[in-house]
Amino acid sequence: MTEEAHELEGVLAAARAGRADALDELAELSAGRLWRVARRLASEADAEEAVQIALVRAVEKLGSFRGDGRALWAWMERTTVNAAIDLARAGARAREHEPRAAAPSGPPTPSEAAEAAELRRAVELAAMRLPEGERAVFVLHDLEGRSSDEVARVLRVSGVQVRVQLCRARKKMRAALKPFLEAEGES
Repeated sequence: MTEEAHELEGVLAAARAGRADALDELAELSAGRLWRVARRLASEADAEEAVQIALVRAVEKLGSFRGDGRALWAWMERTTVNAAIDLARAGARAREHEPRAAAPSGPPTPSEAAEAAELRRAVELAAMRLPEGERAVFVLHDLEGRSSDEVARVLRVSGVQVRVQLCRARKKMRAALKPFLEAEGES
């Protein structure tokens, strides 16, 4: 069990015991992780709304939730993914997507920083153009680092479907990022 899932076990126990601060703990433990998933599926504003939807639903169900911490993570992620996809599909907000800053690994040169930002933006745009099922699988597996089994559990699909959608998504991403891959090969 992951450390996060173990921490959620404590939140579940506190919620079942009626502790009011359990809800604050739930939000503190999960908001960042859920936002990262949602942000890769929807605009920044829609991602924030998707996380809020997931947290509200979790608060409503927390006292009666029957699973363990790992099951709660999967349920909350699935709720976030569904909300983000629904919001993106509905076109709730037509804002320009803002690129996220990369984690610094030493001071990059200005040209390296510009290239990295351009590549991040290209990956983000290419991922947003994927069909929603392929995008969800690609984000959870390749960008969030989840195993195929975890992705299948979160999305409630078969492992075969995850592999097929991931293969299709990667093929489309390679095609969309071909100019960057060719330029990288020339360097």
